[in-house]
Amino acid sequence: MASRGSASEKKNAFELGRKHFLSKSALGSVLEEVAAHGLPDARSRHSIKRSRDRDLNEETPHGPLLRTVMVETSTQKAKLVFVNPAALLQRAAGTDSDFSQHLHARLTCPATDTGWTIVVYSDEVSPGNVLRHVNHRKIQALYWTLLELGPASMGTEQHWFLLGVMRSEIVKQLPGGMSRYFKEALNQFRQAPSVDHGWQLCFQRPSGTEHVFLKARVGAFIADEAALKEVLDFKGASGTVLCPLCANVVQASSRLSEHDPSLQPHTSLDMASWKRHSDESVRRCIVRLSEQCEEMPKTRFKRLEQAAGFNFNPNGILNDAEFLAFFRPISTLTFDFMHCYLVNGIWHLEFSMLLRKLKAHGIPPGELHDYAQQFSWPEHISSRGVSGKNMLAKLAGDCDVKSSASEALSFYGVVRLFLFDKAWEGLLDACKNEVSTYVALAKVLDLFIQARTGSISPVTLHTAIKHHQQLSQTTYGAEHWLPKYHYSMHIPEALQRYKTVLSCFVQERRHRHVKRYAQAQTNTMQGFEEYVTRETVSSQLHHLQHDKFKLTPALDKPQRAGPATIAFVRQWLRHDESIEELWTSSAATYGAGKHCSVGDVVTLLTGTETITGQIQLLCSTGFRLLCGVQLWTARGSHRWTPEEAIMLCDLTRVQSTHVWACDKDESRVVL
Repeated sequence: MASRGSASEKKNAFELGRKHFLSKSALGSVLEEVAAHGLPDARSRHSIKRSRDRDLNEETPHGPLLRTVMVETSTQKAKLVFVNPAALLQRAAGTDSDFSQHLHARLTCPATDTGWTIVVYSDEVSPGNVLRHVNHRKIQALYWTLLELGPASMGTEQHWFLLGVMRSEIVKQLPGGMSRYFKEALNQFRQAPSVDHGWQLCFQRPSGTEHVFLKARVGAFIADEAALKEVLDFKGASGTVLCPLCANVVQASSRLSEHDPSLQPHTSLDMASWKRHSDESVRRCIVRLSEQCEEMPKTRFKRLEQAAGFNFNPNGILNDAEFLAFFRPISTLTFDFMHCYLVNGIWHLEFSMLLRKLKAHGIPPGELHDYAQQFSWPEHISSRGVSGKNMLAKLAGDCDVKSSASEALSFYGVVRLFLFDKAWEGLLDACKNEVSTYVALAKVLDLFIQARTGSISPVTLHTAIKHHQQLSQTTYGAEHWLPKYHYSMHIPEALQRYKTVLSCFVQERRHRHVKRYAQAQTNTMQGFEEYVTRETVSSQLHHLQHDKFKLTPALDKPQRAGPATIAFVRQWLRHDESIEELWTSSAATYGAGKHCSVGDVVTLLTGTETITGQIQLLCSTGFRLLCGVQLWTARGSHRWTPEEAIMLCDLTRVQSTHVWACDKDESRVVL
C-alpha cells in the first residue's frame, strides 16, 4: 500500500482544489476535460501564461491581435491596450464553428452585402468590493458587434467583441478623459485596412479556403446616460438643454419655454415642435464654445456651457473635425429602453406611485407580494433567480421599489394581472386613472419585447409610448417628469433606423466575463489592463470556437427515451417503422435565443389559431422535434382549465413561454 500523501495515492475529488479556492462546477469541468484530453504538458502558472501568449501572439492577415497606444497624461505616460477588431474577427471566422458558419452565411446573403453597421457599447464595470471607498479595479469597458448578424446573435454574450478595458482612474487622467479614450478605441477600426474601406476575411469551408469582403461603418452607439454623457460631453439632466438630439428642449423647471415660444419644456410630447440637432449643428455649437473659451471669464463660460447643453472638451470627440468624418455621434446615438424604463427608470417611478395610491385605498404592497407567490416563472427565468417575485417582501413604508432590470421585466405582467383581478372585484374604482396608466406602461414594455425581432412598427411603438406619457401626465402631473421620459420618445426612431430595438441586457451580462479576470487580479499596477484583456480575449476565442449557436430548434443535452415514451410517440405518429430511436430532454431552444422546459406554460400557433398549454414532453425522432403539450381551455379573464389529453406537435409551433399559476381546477396565465 502506498504511504499517505505518496504520488501513487489517488485523491478523492472533494480534496482537490483545497489549497486554492475553486468552485465545484469549475473543478468538475476541469476534471472532465482532463479525462477527455489528458493532462497538458504545461502545468505551472508561468507555463500556462506562455501557452496563452503564444496563441494570442499569432499574427493574422490584419496584424497582431492586441495593439497598444501611448498617451501622455497629467502625471505619466499611459499605455492603452486595445483589441485589433479585424484580427479578432478573422480569428473567429477562421475556425470551423457555428459562429463562423453564421458569419459566412450572413456575409454571403444578398440582402446584407451593401455595407454593415458596427454597434459600439461603453460602460463602467466595478469588479471587487463595490462599497470600497477607493476601488482601483473599476474599469471602462468597450464592446462592439455587427447589426447584420441579427437579433439572435446580438443577444449572445460572446458575440459582443471586446475592444478595450482601462482603469477608470487612468481614463480620468487622460487629456479629454473618457471621450479621448473612446476616440482612441474607435481609431482601431481606422487602422489599415480601415473598416469603411473593407476587411477581407478568410473562411475555411469544406470546399477549401474562401475569402469574403466585409465593409462596415460605426452606425450605432448605445450606452446608459452616464456613459453617453462622458463620451459625448453633453450635460444631460444637469444642463438647461438636456437632450443631445434636440436643440430647443429645455428643463421644464427652468421655465424658459414660458418666455420664448421657440423653446419646448422636456415635458412636451409634441415631437413636431422639437428642433432636432444634427452632427453639423452640434459641431457648430462646439466651435462657438471653443471661440469663447479663452475670451470669457470661467463663471460666464460655465453658464454658456449650461445653456448650450454641452461641455467644451478640447481633446474630446466633438472637437475633432477629422475624427467626426469617420464617426457621426448624433446620427448614431441610441437611447436604450432598459435604462429608460427598467434601471431606476420610468417603471420603478410609476410602480412606486401606484403602490402608494393602492396603499392609501386599503390595498397594501404585502397583498401584491402574497399574490405573486402563487405564480411560477419559465425555467430559464426562475433558474437565474430574476423572477422578481420577492421584490416587495421587504418594501419600506415609502413604497420606493428597487429591483434589477431583469426582475422588473419578469414581474411587470404579474402586477397588471393583479390590477385586472382587483378591478374585476370592484376594488379599484378610486384608482382608475393610476390603473389605466400602469396598463398603458405595461403595453409599452410588451411592444419593446416584441420589437426586438422587428415585428412591431415604429409608428405603433411611438403611439403606445405617447399614449402612456399622456396618461401619466394626466394622472400624476409633470413634477416627477424624468429626462428618461423624453429620451424614450427617441427610441422608435432607432427602431426605424435599425429594424430592431437595441438594448443593454446582453452587454450587462457580458460584464461578468471581464469581471472574472479583473477580480482575480488584485495588483492594479502596470500590466493590469493587458492581463484582463488577454484573459478575456482568450476566453472569448475559445467560446466562439466551441459554443453552439442555435438558430433552429434543438434539444438541450438529449438522452435516449424509455419504452413508455417511445410507445406514446408511436401512437401519436401512427407509423412505428419511422422511429428507430427517440431522444428526450427536459429543455430545448425553440428559436433563436428562445428557451422552454418541461413544465413551462406556452402558447402554440396551429394554423391561424393560438392555443395555450403546459409542456409535458420534449423529444426528437431524429428528423422531427416534437413537444407534448397538455392543452388548456380558455375561460376568459386570463383563466384556463387544463384538459386531460396531451397533444403532440412540432416544437416550431411554440411562440412564447409565460408566467402562470394553478389554483385547484383553474389556472392563470400572464400573457
